[in-house]
Amino acid sequence: VYGLFFSGDPSLLRQPMISIIGSRQPSPSHSKRLSFLRPFFESPFVTVSGGALGIDSLVHRLSLKHHQATIAVLASGFDFLYPARHAPLFQRIQQDGLLLSEYPAPTPVKKHQFLERNRIISGLASGLIIVEATRKSGTMNTAGHALEQGKDVYCIPGCPTEKHFQGTNQLIAEGAIPLLNPEEVSKSILMNVDKWESRLL
Repeated sequence: VYGLFFSGDPSLLRQPMISIIGSRQPSPSHSKRLSFLRPFFESPFVTVSGGALGIDSLVHRLSLKHHQATIAVLASGFDFLYPARHAPLFQRIQQDGLLLSEYPAPTPVKKHQFLERNRIISGLASGLIIVEATRKSGTMNTAGHALEQGKDVYCIPGCPTEKHFQGTNQLIAEGAIPLLNPEEVSKSILMNVDKWESRLL
Protein backbone atom coordinates (compact mmCIF):
# COMPACT_ATOMS: atom_id res chain seq x y z
CA VAL A 1 0.00 0.00 0.00
CA TYR A 2 1.38 3.39 -1.00
CA GLY A 3 0.40 6.76 0.38
CA LEU A 4 1.73 10.18 1.23
CA PHE A 5 1.87 11.75 4.66
CA PHE A 6 1.61 15.51 4.80
CA SER A 7 2.00 18.46 7.12
CA GLY A 8 0.82 21.83 5.89
CA ASP A 9 -1.60 22.80 3.15
CA PRO A 10 -2.53 19.83 0.89
CA SER A 11 -4.59 22.09 -1.40
CA LEU A 12 -1.25 23.15 -2.94
CA LEU A 13 -1.23 19.80 -4.73
CA ARG A 14 -4.05 21.08 -6.94
CA GLN A 15 -1.99 24.05 -8.16
CA PRO A 16 0.59 24.15 -10.99
CA MET A 17 3.89 22.82 -9.68
CA ILE A 18 7.47 23.07 -10.93
CA SER A 19 10.31 21.01 -9.46
CA ILE A 20 13.67 22.77 -9.07
CA ILE A 21 16.67 20.81 -7.84
CA GLY A 22 20.46 20.78 -7.87
CA SER A 23 23.71 20.00 -6.11
CA ARG A 24 24.09 19.59 -2.36
CA GLN A 25 27.45 21.34 -2.71
CA PRO A 26 26.63 24.23 -5.05
CA SER A 27 29.05 25.88 -7.44
CA PRO A 28 30.45 29.35 -6.68
CA SER A 29 28.02 30.75 -9.27
CA HIS A 30 24.91 29.14 -7.75
CA SER A 31 23.40 32.44 -6.55
CA LYS A 32 23.56 33.90 -10.07
CA ARG A 33 22.01 30.76 -11.50
CA LEU A 34 19.13 30.88 -9.03
CA SER A 35 18.67 34.59 -9.69
CA PHE A 36 18.44 33.70 -13.38
CA LEU A 37 15.40 31.54 -12.49
CA ARG A 38 13.61 34.44 -10.81
CA PRO A 39 10.55 34.25 -13.14
CA PHE A 40 9.73 30.88 -11.55
CA PHE A 41 9.74 32.49 -8.12
CA GLU A 42 7.39 35.27 -9.24
CA SER A 43 4.81 33.04 -10.92
CA PRO A 44 1.70 31.04 -10.00
CA PHE A 45 3.85 27.91 -9.68
CA VAL A 46 4.26 26.07 -6.42
CA THR A 47 7.91 25.05 -6.23
CA VAL A 48 8.86 21.48 -5.35
CA SER A 49 12.25 20.35 -4.06
CA GLY A 50 13.82 17.92 -1.62
CA GLY A 51 14.65 20.00 1.45
CA ALA A 52 18.29 18.91 1.21
CA LEU A 53 21.44 20.93 1.74
CA GLY A 54 22.51 23.16 -1.13
CA ILE A 55 20.24 24.06 -4.04
CA ASP A 56 17.12 22.35 -2.66
CA SER A 57 17.00 24.40 0.52
CA LEU A 58 17.82 27.59 -1.40
CA VAL A 59 14.83 26.94 -3.67
CA HIS A 60 12.55 26.67 -0.64
CA ARG A 61 14.03 29.80 0.95
CA LEU A 62 13.70 31.84 -2.24
CA SER A 63 10.08 30.75 -2.60
CA LEU A 64 9.28 31.81 0.96
CA LYS A 65 11.14 35.09 0.42
CA HIS A 66 8.91 35.84 -2.57
CA HIS A 67 5.76 34.74 -0.67
CA GLN A 68 5.41 31.76 -2.97
CA ALA A 69 4.19 28.38 -1.75
CA THR A 70 6.73 25.57 -1.73
CA ILE A 71 6.62 21.81 -1.16
CA ALA A 72 9.46 19.80 0.40
CA VAL A 73 9.47 16.06 -0.30
CA LEU A 74 11.36 14.39 2.53
CA ALA A 75 13.36 11.15 2.69
CA SER A 76 12.29 10.31 6.26
CA GLY A 77 9.29 10.41 8.53
CA PHE A 78 8.26 13.64 10.21
CA ASP A 79 9.74 12.52 13.55
CA PHE A 80 13.22 12.49 11.98
CA LEU A 81 13.40 15.62 9.84
CA TYR A 82 16.67 15.69 7.91
CA PRO A 83 18.93 17.58 7.85
CA ALA A 84 18.32 18.64 11.46
CA ARG A 85 19.80 22.09 10.82
CA HIS A 86 16.86 22.78 8.52
CA ALA A 87 14.31 22.43 11.33
CA PRO A 88 13.45 26.18 11.26
CA LEU A 89 13.06 26.01 7.46
CA PHE A 90 10.80 22.96 7.67
CA GLN A 91 8.71 24.74 10.30
CA ARG A 92 8.21 27.68 7.93
CA ILE A 93 7.28 25.32 5.11
CA GLN A 94 4.72 23.63 7.36
CA GLN A 95 3.16 27.04 8.03
CA ASP A 96 3.23 28.48 4.50
CA GLY A 97 3.64 25.43 2.27
CA LEU A 98 3.61 21.66 2.51
CA LEU A 99 5.86 18.87 3.77
CA LEU A 100 5.39 15.47 2.11
CA SER A 101 6.78 12.03 2.86
CA GLU A 102 5.88 8.51 1.82
CA TYR A 103 7.30 7.25 5.13
CA PRO A 104 5.38 7.02 8.44
CA ALA A 105 6.44 9.55 11.08
CA PRO A 106 8.71 7.16 13.09
CA THR A 107 10.83 6.26 10.01
CA PRO A 108 14.47 7.40 10.40
CA VAL A 109 16.46 8.62 7.43
CA LYS A 110 18.31 5.98 5.37
CA LYS A 111 20.47 6.46 2.30
CA HIS A 112 18.29 4.53 -0.14
CA GLN A 113 15.24 6.62 0.79
CA PHE A 114 16.75 9.70 -0.86
CA LEU A 115 16.72 7.91 -4.21
CA GLU A 116 13.23 6.51 -3.60
CA ARG A 117 11.69 9.90 -2.88
CA ASN A 118 13.18 11.44 -6.05
CA ARG A 119 10.41 9.92 -8.18
CA ILE A 120 7.89 11.93 -6.13
CA ILE A 121 9.79 15.19 -6.62
CA SER A 122 9.67 14.72 -10.39
CA GLY A 123 6.22 13.15 -10.49
CA LEU A 124 4.40 16.01 -8.76
CA ALA A 125 5.42 18.75 -11.16
CA SER A 126 4.69 19.84 -14.71
CA GLY A 127 8.42 19.93 -15.43
CA LEU A 128 11.81 19.50 -13.81
CA ILE A 129 14.43 22.26 -13.70
CA ILE A 130 18.01 21.33 -12.86
CA VAL A 131 20.18 24.22 -11.69
CA GLU A 132 23.42 22.22 -11.68
CA ALA A 133 24.49 18.60 -11.27
CA THR A 134 27.57 16.41 -11.31
CA ARG A 135 27.56 13.26 -13.46
CA LYS A 136 26.85 10.91 -10.56
CA SER A 137 24.34 12.44 -8.17
CA GLY A 138 20.86 12.24 -6.75
CA THR A 139 19.93 15.06 -9.11
CA MET A 140 20.71 12.86 -12.11
CA ASN A 141 18.62 10.11 -10.53
CA THR A 142 15.67 12.50 -10.32
CA ALA A 143 16.17 13.44 -13.97
CA GLY A 144 15.94 9.75 -14.88
CA HIS A 145 12.62 9.44 -13.05
CA ALA A 146 11.29 12.57 -14.78
CA LEU A 147 12.14 11.19 -18.22
CA GLU A 148 10.51 7.85 -17.38
CA GLN A 149 7.40 9.79 -16.32
CA GLY A 150 7.33 11.68 -19.62
CA LYS A 151 8.17 15.01 -18.00
CA ASP A 152 10.15 17.78 -19.68
CA VAL A 153 13.59 18.27 -18.13
CA TYR A 154 15.15 21.74 -18.33
CA CYS A 155 18.83 22.32 -17.55
CA ILE A 156 20.85 25.49 -17.17
CA PRO A 157 23.99 24.93 -19.29
CA GLY A 158 27.41 25.43 -17.74
CA CYS A 159 31.10 25.31 -18.45
CA PRO A 160 31.94 21.71 -19.55
CA THR A 161 35.23 21.71 -17.64
CA GLU A 162 33.52 22.33 -14.27
CA LYS A 163 32.22 19.26 -12.44
CA HIS A 164 29.09 21.05 -11.18
CA PHE A 165 27.76 21.29 -14.74
CA GLN A 166 28.90 18.02 -16.29
CA GLY A 167 25.66 16.30 -15.38
CA THR A 168 23.40 19.04 -16.74
CA ASN A 169 25.46 19.33 -19.93
CA GLN A 170 25.26 15.57 -20.38
CA LEU A 171 21.46 15.67 -20.04
CA ILE A 172 21.28 18.46 -22.63
CA ALA A 173 23.42 16.38 -25.01
CA GLU A 174 20.98 13.49 -24.50
CA GLY A 175 17.90 15.62 -25.25
CA ALA A 176 17.06 17.70 -22.19
CA ILE A 177 15.95 21.26 -22.93
CA PRO A 178 18.56 24.01 -22.40
CA LEU A 179 16.97 26.62 -20.17
CA LEU A 180 17.94 29.88 -21.85
CA ASN A 181 14.87 32.06 -21.28
CA PRO A 182 13.15 31.33 -17.94
CA GLU A 183 10.31 33.79 -18.56
CA GLU A 184 9.31 32.13 -21.85
CA VAL A 185 9.64 28.63 -20.39
CA SER A 186 7.52 29.59 -17.38
CA LYS A 187 4.75 30.96 -19.62
CA SER A 188 4.93 27.91 -21.91
CA ILE A 189 4.61 25.41 -19.07
CA LEU A 190 1.68 27.34 -17.57
CA MET A 191 -0.08 27.38 -20.95
CA ASN A 192 0.31 23.60 -21.23
CA VAL A 193 -1.07 23.17 -17.70
CA ASP A 194 -4.08 25.33 -18.60
CA LYS A 195 -4.69 23.32 -21.80
CA TRP A 196 -4.54 20.04 -19.89
CA GLU A 197 -6.92 21.27 -17.21
CA SER A 198 -9.37 22.55 -19.84
CA ARG A 199 -9.50 19.06 -21.37
CA LEU A 200 -10.47 17.61 -18.01
CA LEU A 201 -13.40 20.01 -17.55
